[in-house]
Amino acid sequence: MDEYITIDKIITSLIVAIPTAWLSVHFALKKYRTEKWWDTKLTCYLNTIDALNNLIVYCDCVIDIEFEEVNYTEDQIKLNESNYHEARSHLQAQVNLGGLLLSKVSHDAIVELNNELFTAERECNLGKRAADTREIAEYCVGVMVFNAKKDLGVK
Repeated sequence: MDEYITIDKIITSLIVAIPTAWLSVHFALKKYRTEKWWDTKLTCYLNTIDALNNLIVYCDCVIDIEFEEVNYTEDQIKLNESNYHEARSHLQAQVNLGGLLLSKVSHDAIVELNNELFTAERECNLGKRAADTREIAEYCVGVMVFNAKKDLGVK
């Protein structure tokens, strides 16, 4: 039995070890980047859908007050208005940034939503404006959820 380390053994070990180590690191980094990208896309979709939900909640509040004569506290109304304005800002930012993380169909839906909201918000009648905005936002939520599942590979 030979207990000495020979040059042949060292060279053979290096020929096997170096490519194996390089491939292991390469695949681990690739997996990490893919998972990180997936997490970032998921966060983008969730934040966008949350913003759309805030639009819908605000519109429901306005419709309740205008047509159903439901009473809301001043604090509830102010909170819904604040959430609405934050949501609008987020959605306007997604027009410029969403092309990076969102699927093309989702980004196109956000652009279309933003354009239609611009028109709807010029409506003089608050109730009609809220109803139109809600309809547009609800449609966009459907598009976003469908495409998020498809884009993220979720069933």
